[in-house]
Amino acid sequence: MKRTIAASLLCLSVLSNCQTGVETTEKELAARAPRVELGPPVIVMLGPPGDLRWGYYAFPDMWRAPGGELYLAVNVGEDANDVGEREPTRFFVSRDNGESWQPIREDQVDFSPDVIALPSGEQVAFGTEKYVYHYSTYGPRPREFHSLDELGLKLAFTTKKPGLIAAHYRYADLPERLTRIPVKRRKGPNAPWQDEYAHFDSSDLLLRTPIGAPDAKGDWHEIAPMISTTPRDAASVLWPDRLVVLPDGTLLWPLASQDPRIQSMFFRVQCVASSDGGQTWGIRGTIADQLELADWGYGCGEQSLQRMPDGDLLCIMRTRMAGNTLGTRPFTKVVHSLAAARSSDNGYTWSRPEAIAPFSVTPHLRTLDNGTVAVVYGRPGVHVRASADSGRTWTNAFPLVGPVEAQLMAESREERMALSHAGHGSAQTRVISCSNTDVVVTGSDRFIVAYSDFQYRDEQGRQRKAIKVREVIVEMPI
Repeated sequence: MKRTIAASLLCLSVLSNCQTGVETTEKELAARAPRVELGPPVIVMLGPPGDLRWGYYAFPDMWRAPGGELYLAVNVGEDANDVGEREPTRFFVSRDNGESWQPIREDQVDFSPDVIALPSGEQVAFGTEKYVYHYSTYGPRPREFHSLDELGLKLAFTTKKPGLIAAHYRYADLPERLTRIPVKRRKGPNAPWQDEYAHFDSSDLLLRTPIGAPDAKGDWHEIAPMISTTPRDAASVLWPDRLVVLPDGTLLWPLASQDPRIQSMFFRVQCVASSDGGQTWGIRGTIADQLELADWGYGCGEQSLQRMPDGDLLCIMRTRMAGNTLGTRPFTKVVHSLAAARSSDNGYTWSRPEAIAPFSVTPHLRTLDNGTVAVVYGRPGVHVRASADSGRTWTNAFPLVGPVEAQLMAESREERMALSHAGHGSAQTRVISCSNTDVVVTGSDRFIVAYSDFQYRDEQGRQRKAIKVREVIVEMPI
């Protein structure tokens, strides 16, 4: 990518002031603007011509394994809860930091969990495997299920949204043998791993499990209430992931779960912390739970937490599920805005969430070693913004795929729906992308984004779904 990136240079030089309460001139904003360069798209795979079904050839997951290789997984099947058809997940590997990709067999993929380095020199890894979105939930390897009815859990309430009926139980009522967290720990990179278990004080946390969902034809199916020991299933035990390490060694984990105060679908995001190297975990603070701001809450499993260059914590969160359906409150009226909350006391208290972008599916927040910060998000399309002042102001967005935000915002709600998520069984010919992405940092000033392009045309002019990877370089202002 680095060899050809100059051919598609873009400099983003206008920032939007994110309600900081400080009057800022356009000249001052421009002086603080980071420089952003976008590399050319690298095609990882193409779907069959004309196969535009939602869920198929979409939802890329990308991660770096302990050995340094980059892996990418692509879903081929329905986006559903244990119903609908599914083909094997496609896997790809890159050994040149994302410049080229080759297919790889599933049994050759490294699914090792992320290794977290602590300031003491210790390393820890939580869980037994890397979570890979649809593959982890619906893949072919065996999962250990436990019937919630047989475990004697008492139902708290049920919720319903388009495409899912869910039952909710108290997580603390589960047997300890199910909620303990597998941990590997070693004293340094060359020391042997030791196996142990960590424990989570779940307080009033609710377990959410699907009990009804439609298939591709729209026919509803009942699903027995179960819990799986696979991480981050729709109904699963909780393993820490997407962790932030503070300078004092505290581990932080942003967790979205059903808010127990309201008996309809509403997610809150909490800051879960461990101050003993990951041995015990508990709720440190609530990041977002404002009922009056968002119809269906925050995160919904799509939230991203980072420590800013100035020491603050920033968490960005999705604010709506099920496409771009019309909401009634500020964050979700017509669009599903990207919410952001800040903490200046290491996660104990958080600012009121503010919208920093009009779209919010699968947001990724990254702090780069050169002192800049970037966000990736979407639906419709996929967009990137950057900041040189710890996320207080952001550049205007540049689309990795699809029109610019201003053009999308000028469209009607119905038009945005057609461009973002036409629905199960509906025509997908105009959808831009699934907008579910993944991000891997590859240098002090750069990262790569994996995303889908549903409007790709091959040499014969046929519409095909494409999975692409693109490099983004963010430089501090001069």
